[in-house]
Amino acid sequence: MQDRYRVVTGPSLSPSSVSAEELEGLADSLNALPHPVATALNDLTVNAVELAFNSLSPRHRQDLLDRLGIRIAAPRRASKSLCVDVLGRLQRESRQHTCTCGVKGLTNIVMNQVGRFVFAQDGEAVSDPVSRWGESLVRATVFAWCNASVADAYILAWAADQDWFAGTAGGDDTAQLATVGDVARSIVAVYPGFKPGIPEERELPPTAASDDGSEAAAEGTVADAATELDAVCRELDSALVRAREALDKVAALVADGCAPRDDDLAPLAALAAVFDRAEAVFHAAGIEGVSLRLEDMTRAASVHRVTHEHDLQARQTLQELLGVACHSDSPAASAAEAVRGAARRLVDAPMWEQGQREESAALVALTQLIRLGRRVDAAAEILVLQEQVVRVLPACAMAAVMAPELTLAQPEAADREPVEPSADATESTDGSMLGDRADIPRTERADRSGTGMTATGLTHEIAPAAPEPGAAAVLAVSDPLVTGDAPPGNRLQALEEPKFLRTV
Repeated sequence: MQDRYRVVTGPSLSPSSVSAEELEGLADSLNALPHPVATALNDLTVNAVELAFNSLSPRHRQDLLDRLGIRIAAPRRASKSLCVDVLGRLQRESRQHTCTCGVKGLTNIVMNQVGRFVFAQDGEAVSDPVSRWGESLVRATVFAWCNASVADAYILAWAADQDWFAGTAGGDDTAQLATVGDVARSIVAVYPGFKPGIPEERELPPTAASDDGSEAAAEGTVADAATELDAVCRELDSALVRAREALDKVAALVADGCAPRDDDLAPLAALAAVFDRAEAVFHAAGIEGVSLRLEDMTRAASVHRVTHEHDLQARQTLQELLGVACHSDSPAASAAEAVRGAARRLVDAPMWEQGQREESAALVALTQLIRLGRRVDAAAEILVLQEQVVRVLPACAMAAVMAPELTLAQPEAADREPVEPSADATESTDGSMLGDRADIPRTERADRSGTGMTATGLTHEIAPAAPEPGAAAVLAVSDPLVTGDAPPGNRLQALEEPKFLRTV
Protein backbone atom coordinates (compact mmCIF):
# COMPACT_ATOMS: atom_id res chain seq x y z
CA MET A 1 0.00 0.00 0.00
CA GLN A 2 1.13 3.48 -0.77
CA ASP A 3 0.00 5.18 2.43
CA ARG A 4 0.57 3.23 5.64
CA TYR A 5 -1.50 4.35 8.62
CA ARG A 6 -0.39 3.44 12.12
CA VAL A 7 -1.99 3.01 15.51
CA VAL A 8 -1.43 5.89 17.98
CA THR A 9 -2.38 4.87 21.54
CA GLY A 10 -0.62 7.44 23.69
CA PRO A 11 -1.59 10.94 24.73
CA SER A 12 -2.47 13.35 23.42
CA LEU A 13 -4.35 11.82 20.49
CA SER A 14 -5.75 8.90 22.48
CA PRO A 15 -6.67 8.40 26.15
CA SER A 16 -4.22 6.41 28.22
CA SER A 17 -6.79 3.64 28.70
CA VAL A 18 -7.10 2.75 25.01
CA SER A 19 -5.40 -0.39 23.73
CA ALA A 20 -3.77 -0.94 20.37
CA GLU A 21 -6.24 -3.71 19.57
CA GLU A 22 -9.14 -1.26 19.79
CA LEU A 23 -7.58 0.91 17.09
CA GLU A 24 -6.23 -1.77 14.78
CA GLY A 25 -9.55 -1.98 12.94
CA LEU A 26 -9.34 1.69 12.01
CA ALA A 27 -5.73 1.29 10.85
CA ASP A 28 -6.69 -1.74 8.74
CA SER A 29 -9.61 0.07 7.10
CA LEU A 30 -7.42 3.07 6.29
CA ASN A 31 -4.64 0.92 4.88
CA ALA A 32 -7.18 -0.87 2.71
CA LEU A 33 -7.91 2.33 0.82
CA PRO A 34 -6.18 2.45 -2.58
CA HIS A 35 -3.77 5.41 -2.51
CA PRO A 36 -6.03 7.87 -0.63
CA VAL A 37 -3.52 10.74 -0.45
CA ALA A 38 -2.44 10.41 -4.09
CA THR A 39 -6.09 10.32 -5.15
CA ALA A 40 -6.88 13.40 -3.08
CA LEU A 41 -3.90 15.25 -4.58
CA ASN A 42 -5.15 14.47 -8.09
CA ASP A 43 -8.34 16.35 -7.22
CA LEU A 44 -6.45 19.30 -5.73
CA THR A 45 -6.45 22.55 -7.70
CA VAL A 46 -3.70 25.11 -8.13
CA ASN A 47 -5.90 27.73 -6.46
CA ALA A 48 -6.20 25.50 -3.39
CA VAL A 49 -2.42 25.07 -3.24
CA GLU A 50 -1.99 28.84 -3.50
CA LEU A 51 -4.46 29.40 -0.66
CA ALA A 52 -2.71 26.90 1.63
CA PHE A 53 0.80 28.08 0.72
CA ASN A 54 0.02 31.73 1.41
CA SER A 55 -1.39 30.81 4.84
CA LEU A 56 2.00 29.46 5.98
CA SER A 57 4.56 31.47 7.89
CA PRO A 58 7.66 32.55 5.92
CA ARG A 59 9.75 29.93 7.71
CA HIS A 60 7.31 27.12 6.92
CA ARG A 61 7.04 28.26 3.31
CA GLN A 62 10.79 28.02 3.00
CA ASP A 63 10.83 24.61 4.68
CA LEU A 64 8.24 23.32 2.23
CA LEU A 65 10.10 24.62 -0.81
CA ASP A 66 13.38 23.13 0.44
CA ARG A 67 11.70 19.78 1.13
CA LEU A 68 10.32 19.70 -2.40
CA GLY A 69 13.68 20.65 -3.91
CA ILE A 70 12.59 24.09 -5.12
CA ARG A 71 15.73 26.17 -4.59
CA ILE A 72 14.35 29.67 -4.33
CA ALA A 73 13.73 32.08 -1.48
CA ALA A 74 10.14 31.79 -0.27
CA PRO A 75 8.14 34.67 -1.75
CA ARG A 76 5.72 36.82 0.22
CA ARG A 77 2.95 35.56 -2.07
CA ALA A 78 3.11 32.52 -4.30
CA SER A 79 2.68 32.94 -8.03
CA LYS A 80 0.49 30.62 -10.11
CA SER A 81 3.54 29.07 -11.76
CA LEU A 82 5.13 28.31 -8.38
CA CYS A 83 1.92 26.68 -7.14
CA VAL A 84 1.76 24.53 -10.29
CA ASP A 85 5.32 23.40 -9.55
CA VAL A 86 4.50 22.72 -5.88
CA LEU A 87 1.41 20.67 -6.76
CA GLY A 88 3.30 18.65 -9.37
CA ARG A 89 6.09 17.81 -6.94
CA LEU A 90 3.62 16.86 -4.21
CA GLN A 91 1.85 14.50 -6.58
CA ARG A 92 5.15 12.98 -7.72
CA GLU A 93 6.37 12.60 -4.11
CA SER A 94 3.16 10.80 -3.18
CA ARG A 95 3.30 8.46 -6.19
CA GLN A 96 7.00 7.60 -6.17
CA HIS A 97 8.08 7.80 -2.55
CA THR A 98 4.86 6.94 -0.64
CA CYS A 99 5.52 10.05 1.44
CA THR A 100 3.07 12.60 2.80
CA CYS A 101 5.59 14.96 4.41
CA GLY A 102 5.16 17.59 1.73
CA VAL A 103 1.36 17.51 1.97
CA LYS A 104 1.59 17.89 5.75
CA GLY A 105 3.93 20.84 5.33
CA LEU A 106 1.43 22.51 3.00
CA THR A 107 -1.68 21.82 5.08
CA ASN A 108 -0.53 22.36 8.67
CA ILE A 109 -2.78 25.41 9.17
CA VAL A 110 -5.69 23.62 7.50
CA MET A 111 -5.39 20.61 9.83
CA ASN A 112 -5.24 22.83 12.88
CA GLN A 113 -8.52 24.44 11.87
CA VAL A 114 -10.08 21.03 11.18
CA GLY A 115 -9.09 19.89 14.67
CA ARG A 116 -10.41 23.05 16.31
CA PHE A 117 -13.71 22.69 14.44
CA VAL A 118 -14.24 19.02 15.35
CA PHE A 119 -13.19 19.53 18.97
CA ALA A 120 -14.67 23.00 19.47
CA GLN A 121 -15.05 23.95 23.12
CA ASP A 122 -18.46 24.80 24.51
CA GLY A 123 -19.45 28.22 23.29
CA GLU A 124 -16.45 28.50 20.93
CA ALA A 125 -17.37 29.63 17.43
CA VAL A 126 -15.14 27.97 14.83
CA SER A 127 -15.95 28.29 11.15
CA ASP A 128 -16.34 25.20 9.00
CA PRO A 129 -12.92 24.57 7.43
CA VAL A 130 -14.54 23.59 4.14
CA SER A 131 -16.05 27.05 3.76
CA ARG A 132 -12.56 28.54 4.13
CA TRP A 133 -10.32 26.04 2.33
CA GLY A 134 -12.56 24.10 -0.04
CA GLU A 135 -13.50 20.43 -0.22
CA SER A 136 -10.50 19.07 -2.11
CA LEU A 137 -7.93 20.70 0.19
CA VAL A 138 -9.68 19.55 3.38
CA ARG A 139 -10.00 16.03 2.00
CA ALA A 140 -6.30 15.86 1.15
CA THR A 141 -5.51 17.25 4.60
CA VAL A 142 -7.58 14.63 6.44
CA PHE A 143 -6.03 11.69 4.60
CA ALA A 144 -2.50 13.08 4.94
CA TRP A 145 -2.66 13.77 8.69
CA CYS A 146 -5.01 11.21 10.23
CA ASN A 147 -3.84 7.93 11.71
CA ALA A 148 -5.59 5.31 13.83
CA SER A 149 -6.12 7.24 17.08
CA VAL A 150 -9.19 8.25 19.05
CA ALA A 151 -8.78 11.91 18.07
CA ASP A 152 -8.42 10.96 14.40
CA ALA A 153 -11.49 8.72 14.71
CA TYR A 154 -13.50 11.82 15.67
CA ILE A 155 -12.17 13.68 12.63
CA LEU A 156 -12.75 10.74 10.26
CA ALA A 157 -16.28 10.21 11.62
CA TRP A 158 -17.04 13.88 10.95
CA ALA A 159 -15.49 13.72 7.48
CA ALA A 160 -17.35 10.52 6.60
CA ASP A 161 -20.64 12.36 7.10
CA GLN A 162 -19.70 14.93 4.45
CA ASP A 163 -20.48 14.55 0.76
CA TRP A 164 -16.92 15.43 -0.22
CA PHE A 165 -15.34 12.55 1.75
CA ALA A 166 -15.75 10.08 -1.11
CA GLY A 167 -14.52 12.57 -3.70
CA THR A 168 -14.59 10.99 -7.16
CA ALA A 169 -14.43 7.45 -5.79
CA GLY A 170 -16.87 4.83 -6.98
CA GLY A 171 -17.69 1.16 -6.61
CA ASP A 172 -15.40 -0.68 -4.20
CA ASP A 173 -13.64 2.52 -3.18
CA THR A 174 -16.90 4.00 -1.92
CA ALA A 175 -17.59 0.88 0.12
CA GLN A 176 -14.12 1.00 1.66
CA LEU A 177 -14.54 4.65 2.58
CA ALA A 178 -17.88 3.80 4.18
CA THR A 179 -16.09 1.14 6.25
CA VAL A 180 -13.61 3.75 7.49
CA GLY A 181 -16.52 5.93 8.61
CA ASP A 182 -18.28 3.04 10.38
CA VAL A 183 -15.15 1.98 12.28
CA ALA A 184 -14.41 5.59 13.25
CA ARG A 185 -17.95 6.07 14.58
CA SER A 186 -17.69 2.90 16.66
CA ILE A 187 -14.54 4.26 18.35
CA VAL A 188 -16.21 7.61 19.01
CA ALA A 189 -19.11 5.75 20.66
CA VAL A 190 -16.70 3.98 23.03
CA TYR A 191 -14.95 7.23 24.01
CA PRO A 192 -17.65 9.94 24.10
CA GLY A 193 -16.54 13.41 25.10
CA PHE A 194 -12.86 12.78 24.38
CA LYS A 195 -10.77 15.92 23.96
CA PRO A 196 -7.20 15.71 22.67
CA GLY A 197 -4.43 17.49 24.50
CA ILE A 198 -1.47 19.30 22.92
CA PRO A 199 -1.54 18.16 19.27
CA GLU A 200 1.91 16.59 19.14
CA GLU A 201 1.05 14.72 15.95
CA ARG A 202 0.01 17.96 14.28
CA GLU A 203 3.47 19.49 14.41
CA LEU A 204 5.25 19.89 11.12
CA PRO A 205 7.83 17.20 10.34
CA PRO A 206 11.09 18.62 11.74
CA THR A 207 14.02 19.33 9.50
CA ALA A 208 16.45 18.99 12.37
CA ALA A 209 15.58 17.42 15.72
CA SER A 210 17.24 18.16 19.00
CA ASP A 211 18.17 14.98 20.84
CA ASP A 212 19.60 16.35 24.02
CA GLY A 213 16.42 17.77 25.55
CA SER A 214 18.44 20.66 26.85
CA GLU A 215 17.01 23.66 28.61
CA ALA A 216 18.57 25.83 25.92
CA ALA A 217 16.38 24.11 23.33
CA ALA A 218 13.27 24.85 25.40
CA GLU A 219 14.31 28.48 25.76
CA GLY A 220 14.83 28.66 22.02
CA THR A 221 11.31 27.31 21.45
CA VAL A 222 9.83 30.04 23.63
CA ALA A 223 11.91 32.66 21.83
CA ASP A 224 10.80 31.30 18.45
CA ALA A 225 7.15 31.48 19.50
CA ALA A 226 7.51 35.11 20.60
CA THR A 227 9.34 35.98 17.39
CA GLU A 228 6.65 34.31 15.29
CA LEU A 229 3.90 36.20 17.11
CA ASP A 230 5.64 39.49 16.41
CA ALA A 231 6.24 38.49 12.80
CA VAL A 232 2.63 37.52 12.17
CA CYS A 233 1.42 40.82 13.66
CA ARG A 234 3.76 42.75 11.37
CA GLU A 235 2.58 40.71 8.40
CA LEU A 236 -1.03 41.36 9.33
CA ASP A 237 -0.33 45.08 9.60
CA SER A 238 1.22 45.11 6.12
CA ALA A 239 -1.65 43.06 4.69
CA LEU A 240 -4.19 45.49 6.14
CA VAL A 241 -2.32 48.46 4.63
CA ARG A 242 -2.37 46.80 1.20
CA ALA A 243 -6.04 45.85 1.63
CA ARG A 244 -7.02 49.42 2.49
CA GLU A 245 -5.20 50.72 -0.55
CA ALA A 246 -6.89 48.09 -2.71
CA LEU A 247 -10.27 48.91 -1.20
CA ASP A 248 -9.88 52.59 -2.05
CA LYS A 249 -8.87 51.68 -5.60
CA VAL A 250 -11.78 49.25 -6.07
CA ALA A 251 -14.25 51.76 -4.61
CA ALA A 252 -13.01 54.42 -7.01
CA LEU A 253 -13.35 52.06 -9.98
CA VAL A 254 -16.84 50.98 -8.99
CA ALA A 255 -17.89 54.60 -8.41
CA ASP A 256 -16.60 55.38 -11.90
CA GLY A 257 -18.64 52.51 -13.33
CA CYS A 258 -15.63 50.29 -14.06
CA ALA A 259 -15.02 46.69 -13.10
CA PRO A 260 -12.00 46.02 -10.86
CA ARG A 261 -9.33 43.63 -12.14
CA ASP A 262 -8.23 40.48 -10.36
CA ASP A 263 -5.00 42.20 -9.33
CA ASP A 264 -7.02 44.94 -7.66
CA LEU A 265 -8.99 42.38 -5.62
CA ALA A 266 -6.02 40.14 -4.73
CA PRO A 267 -4.97 42.05 -1.56
CA LEU A 268 -8.53 41.83 -0.25
CA ALA A 269 -8.79 38.12 -1.02
CA ALA A 270 -5.44 37.46 0.66
CA LEU A 271 -6.46 39.17 3.90
CA ALA A 272 -8.55 36.24 5.12
CA ALA A 273 -5.62 33.84 4.76
CA VAL A 274 -3.34 36.14 6.77
CA PHE A 275 -5.91 36.35 9.57
CA ASP A 276 -6.30 32.55 9.52
CA ARG A 277 -2.57 32.06 9.87
CA ALA A 278 -2.35 34.66 12.64
CA GLU A 279 -5.15 32.93 14.52
CA ALA A 280 -3.34 29.58 14.18
CA VAL A 281 -0.06 31.06 15.45
CA PHE A 282 -1.81 32.58 18.47
CA HIS A 283 -3.58 29.30 19.17
CA ALA A 284 -0.31 27.36 18.95
CA ALA A 285 1.24 29.79 21.46
CA GLY A 286 -1.61 29.12 23.89
CA ILE A 287 -3.22 32.55 23.48
CA GLU A 288 -6.99 32.22 23.42
CA GLY A 289 -9.92 34.60 23.47
CA VAL A 290 -8.24 37.41 21.53
CA SER A 291 -10.43 39.14 18.96
CA LEU A 292 -9.19 39.09 15.37
CA ARG A 293 -8.32 42.76 15.42
CA LEU A 294 -4.80 44.00 14.81
CA GLU A 295 -4.58 46.25 17.87
CA ASP A 296 -5.86 43.53 20.23
CA MET A 297 -3.60 40.89 18.72
CA THR A 298 -0.53 43.12 18.92
CA ARG A 299 -1.26 43.87 22.58
CA ALA A 300 -1.74 40.16 23.36
CA ALA A 301 1.53 39.28 21.62
CA SER A 302 3.36 41.92 23.66
CA VAL A 303 1.92 40.64 26.94
CA HIS A 304 2.82 37.08 25.95
CA ARG A 305 6.42 38.06 25.20
CA VAL A 306 6.87 39.96 28.47
CA THR A 307 5.34 37.10 30.46
CA HIS A 308 7.65 34.51 28.97
CA GLU A 309 10.71 36.70 29.43
CA HIS A 310 9.76 36.93 33.11
CA ASP A 311 9.25 33.14 33.21
CA LEU A 312 12.71 32.60 31.74
CA GLN A 313 14.35 34.73 34.42
CA ALA A 314 12.40 32.89 37.12
CA ARG A 315 13.48 29.51 35.73
CA GLN A 316 17.11 30.56 35.96
CA THR A 317 16.62 31.34 39.65
CA LEU A 318 14.83 28.02 40.21
CA GLN A 319 17.88 26.22 38.85
CA GLU A 320 19.75 27.45 41.92
CA LEU A 321 17.06 26.07 44.24
CA LEU A 322 17.38 22.61 42.71
CA GLY A 323 20.60 22.26 44.69
CA VAL A 324 19.62 24.05 47.89
CA ALA A 325 21.29 22.39 50.86
CA CYS A 326 22.05 22.69 54.55
CA HIS A 327 24.45 21.19 57.08
CA SER A 328 23.83 17.52 57.80
CA ASP A 329 23.10 18.30 61.46
CA SER A 330 20.72 21.15 60.66
CA PRO A 331 16.99 20.77 61.41
CA ALA A 332 16.38 22.47 58.04
CA ALA A 333 17.02 19.26 56.06
CA SER A 334 13.32 18.55 55.49
CA ALA A 335 12.74 22.19 54.57
CA ALA A 336 15.51 22.00 51.95
CA GLU A 337 13.95 18.85 50.51
CA ALA A 338 10.56 20.58 50.23
CA VAL A 339 12.16 23.50 48.38
CA ARG A 340 13.98 21.20 45.95
CA GLY A 341 10.74 19.34 45.22
CA ALA A 342 8.78 22.53 44.56
CA ALA A 343 11.53 23.90 42.32
CA ARG A 344 11.82 20.64 40.36
CA ARG A 345 8.07 20.52 39.78
CA LEU A 346 8.09 24.00 38.26
CA VAL A 347 11.25 23.49 36.23
CA ASP A 348 9.83 20.30 34.71
CA ALA A 349 6.59 22.03 33.66
CA PRO A 350 6.99 23.10 30.00
CA MET A 351 4.48 25.93 30.31
CA TRP A 352 3.24 27.74 33.43
CA GLU A 353 -0.29 28.63 34.36
CA GLN A 354 -0.98 31.68 36.53
CA GLY A 355 -0.86 29.65 39.75
CA GLN A 356 2.53 28.23 38.83
CA ARG A 357 3.82 31.73 38.11
CA GLU A 358 2.79 32.78 41.62
CA GLU A 359 4.62 29.76 43.04
CA SER A 360 7.74 30.61 41.05
CA ALA A 361 7.60 34.18 42.40
CA ALA A 362 7.37 32.77 45.94
CA LEU A 363 10.45 30.60 45.34
CA VAL A 364 12.32 33.60 43.97
CA ALA A 365 11.37 35.39 47.21
CA LEU A 366 12.76 32.42 49.14
CA THR A 367 16.01 32.78 47.23
CA GLN A 368 16.19 36.39 48.38
CA LEU A 369 15.57 35.29 51.96
CA ILE A 370 18.46 32.84 51.79
CA ARG A 371 20.74 35.56 50.50
CA LEU A 372 19.62 38.04 53.16
CA GLY A 373 20.41 35.62 55.98
CA ARG A 374 19.87 37.27 59.38
CA ARG A 375 20.55 40.87 58.41
CA VAL A 376 18.85 42.99 61.04
CA ASP A 377 18.84 46.02 58.76
CA ALA A 378 16.67 44.03 56.28
CA ALA A 379 14.05 43.01 58.88
CA ALA A 380 11.13 44.68 57.11
CA GLU A 381 12.06 43.15 53.75
CA ILE A 382 12.47 39.71 55.34
CA LEU A 383 8.98 39.90 56.84
CA VAL A 384 7.43 40.72 53.46
CA LEU A 385 9.29 37.91 51.72
CA GLN A 386 8.41 35.39 54.44
CA GLU A 387 4.74 36.31 54.16
CA GLN A 388 4.81 35.78 50.39
CA VAL A 389 6.42 32.34 50.64
CA VAL A 390 4.08 31.06 53.38
CA ARG A 391 0.95 32.40 51.69
CA VAL A 392 1.68 30.88 48.26
CA LEU A 393 3.71 27.78 49.21
CA PRO A 394 2.72 26.53 52.68
CA ALA A 395 4.91 23.45 52.14
CA CYS A 396 7.95 25.76 52.11
CA ALA A 397 6.93 27.76 55.20
CA MET A 398 9.61 26.08 57.30
CA ALA A 399 12.21 27.00 54.69
CA ALA A 400 11.11 30.63 54.90
CA VAL A 401 11.67 30.57 58.67
CA MET A 402 14.98 28.71 58.47
CA ALA A 403 16.30 30.44 55.36
CA PRO A 404 19.62 31.39 57.04
CA GLU A 405 20.32 27.67 57.47
CA LEU A 406 20.09 27.06 53.71
CA THR A 407 22.65 27.56 50.96
CA LEU A 408 22.15 27.89 47.21
CA ALA A 409 23.82 25.92 44.46
CA GLN A 410 25.45 27.73 41.59
CA PRO A 411 23.20 27.66 38.48
CA GLU A 412 25.62 25.52 36.50
CA ALA A 413 25.70 22.95 39.28
CA ALA A 414 21.96 22.89 39.91
CA ASP A 415 21.38 19.53 38.26
CA ARG A 416 23.92 17.77 40.42
CA GLU A 417 23.10 16.22 43.78
CA PRO A 418 23.06 18.74 46.64
CA VAL A 419 26.48 18.92 48.30
CA GLU A 420 26.70 19.33 52.05
CA PRO A 421 28.27 22.66 52.89
CA SER A 422 31.81 22.54 54.15
CA ALA A 423 32.34 22.89 57.88
CA ASP A 424 35.48 24.87 57.30
CA ALA A 425 35.28 28.61 57.74
CA THR A 426 37.90 31.27 57.68
CA GLU A 427 38.37 33.07 60.96
CA SER A 428 40.19 36.23 61.81
CA THR A 429 42.92 36.25 64.47
CA ASP A 430 40.45 37.25 67.16
CA GLY A 431 38.17 34.30 66.41
CA SER A 432 35.42 36.27 64.67
CA MET A 433 34.32 35.49 61.15
CA LEU A 434 35.88 37.53 58.38
CA GLY A 435 33.30 39.76 56.79
CA ASP A 436 30.88 39.56 59.77
CA ARG A 437 29.25 42.74 60.96
CA ALA A 438 31.07 43.91 64.09
CA ASP A 439 27.80 44.88 65.78
CA ILE A 440 26.29 41.38 65.65
CA PRO A 441 27.74 39.10 68.36
CA ARG A 442 27.72 35.54 67.02
CA THR A 443 27.01 32.33 68.88
CA GLU A 444 27.57 30.25 65.73
CA ARG A 445 30.19 30.06 63.03
CA ALA A 446 29.04 30.99 59.54
CA ASP A 447 30.35 32.09 56.21
CA ARG A 448 28.19 34.65 54.47
CA SER A 449 28.81 34.71 50.75
CA GLY A 450 27.17 36.26 47.74
CA THR A 451 24.86 33.26 47.39
CA GLY A 452 23.70 33.07 51.00
CA MET A 453 24.95 32.10 54.45
CA THR A 454 26.39 28.66 55.15
CA ALA A 455 25.59 27.71 58.74
CA THR A 456 28.05 25.33 60.36
CA GLY A 457 25.82 25.03 63.23
CA LEU A 458 27.15 24.97 66.75
CA THR A 459 23.84 26.45 67.87
CA HIS A 460 20.93 27.81 65.88
CA GLU A 461 20.54 31.24 67.41
CA ILE A 462 22.08 34.63 66.97
CA ALA A 463 22.19 37.40 69.47
CA PRO A 464 21.38 40.49 67.43
CA ALA A 465 22.19 43.94 68.59
CA ALA A 466 19.31 45.82 70.12
CA PRO A 467 17.03 46.92 67.28
CA GLU A 468 16.18 50.50 66.76
CA PRO A 469 12.86 51.70 68.22
CA GLY A 470 10.01 50.68 65.93
CA ALA A 471 12.04 48.07 64.06
CA ALA A 472 10.25 44.82 63.25
CA ALA A 473 11.23 41.67 65.07
CA VAL A 474 12.43 38.83 62.84
CA LEU A 475 11.64 35.29 63.91
CA ALA A 476 14.80 33.44 64.89
CA VAL A 477 15.18 29.80 63.97
CA SER A 478 15.03 28.83 67.64
CA ASP A 479 11.71 30.66 68.24
CA PRO A 480 8.78 28.29 68.70
CA LEU A 481 6.37 28.09 65.79
CA VAL A 482 3.43 27.93 68.22
CA THR A 483 3.44 30.43 71.05
CA GLY A 484 1.96 29.85 74.44
CA ASP A 485 -0.61 32.57 73.95
CA ALA A 486 -2.14 30.87 70.93
CA PRO A 487 -5.74 29.96 71.73
CA PRO A 488 -6.67 26.28 71.85
CA GLY A 489 -7.68 24.90 68.46
CA ASN A 490 -5.43 27.36 66.64
CA ARG A 491 -2.11 25.85 67.61
CA LEU A 492 -2.05 23.51 64.61
CA GLN A 493 -2.54 26.50 62.31
CA ALA A 494 0.70 28.15 63.35
CA LEU A 495 2.37 27.51 59.98
CA GLU A 496 -0.61 29.00 58.16
CA GLU A 497 -0.81 32.08 60.37
CA PRO A 498 2.69 32.37 61.85
CA LYS A 499 3.66 35.01 64.31
CA PHE A 500 6.15 36.64 61.97
CA LEU A 501 3.42 37.71 59.56
CA ARG A 502 2.42 40.61 61.72
CA THR A 503 2.37 43.95 59.99
CA VAL A 504 5.46 46.04 60.58
